[in-house]
Amino acid sequence: MEAFNNQAKAANDGDEEACGVDDGFVTALEYGLPPTAGWGMGIDRLTMLLTDCNNIKEVLLFPAMKPNEDKTTEKPKAE
Repeated sequence: MEAFNNQAKAANDGDEEACGVDDGFVTALEYGLPPTAGWGMGIDRLTMLLTDCNNIKEVLLFPAMKPNEDKTTEKPKAE
């Protein structure tokens, strides 16, 4: 709880990345929340490892970003 209080104090002092105290999370920890630390690897990261890809976009089955097709940014043609 001390770490949460220190973080809340940092948030009040102007730290933009610090969060306040989440009492619901603290209660869940007290009641026996499963371990909140560990190591996990998703199918996408495992596929990257096995196929020796450096970019996750190469192994995703769905597009990560839509192409930017904003027609309002086109420059008018000079006549």
